[in-house]
Amino acid sequence: MPDDVARERLEFPLMPLKGVVVFPRTIVTLTVLRSDAISAVEAASEGDHRMVVATLRPSRASSASPSTAAGWRWRGRT
Repeated sequence: MPDDVARERLEFPLMPLKGVVVFPRTIVTLTVLRSDAISAVEAASEGDHRMVVATLRPSRASSASPSTAAGWRWRGRT
């Protein structure tokens, strides 16, 4: 990529999942109870309806951040 081409940084709300794996292009019903997950859904609903959906690593399942998410991530829509 040439140096003169600007790179756009995209940011999306993070939806942490505990004990659930969601495959691309599937529709699932999720029960959202944690305040950070509720905030992610609200932020996505107010914006373009996109968010990052990530399964938490088992050893760190009580916290939600990009560093505690499992290796595979994808965007989801609300």
